[in-house]
Amino acid sequence: AAMWPSATGEVQSAEVKRTQHGTFVVVIYRYYAQGEYRSGKYRRSFRRKAAAQAFAEAIRGRTIQVRFQQDKPGESVLLEQDLQMTGMLQMG
Repeated sequence: AAMWPSATGEVQSAEVKRTQHGTFVVVIYRYYAQGEYRSGKYRRSFRRKAAAQAFAEAIRGRTIQVRFQQDKPGESVLLEQDLQMTGMLQMG
């Protein structure tokens, strides 16, 4: 996925969720690729609820880099390395 083309995306929401297996953040984002707006979902686990809340606050409403498949532009990912470059994964 690191070699996939990229698009500028915008985080639509970031919600902290808790289950019996731990705490995680679900990020919903939107991006424009090959003439259409598309959306995707990213999920990241955290050991501590405070770290999850800090990440959700940091990423909410932000512009991010989204990687998408050339032949299936609706298939997308957020890469850890791209998020680290923005400073959003220095916590947790």
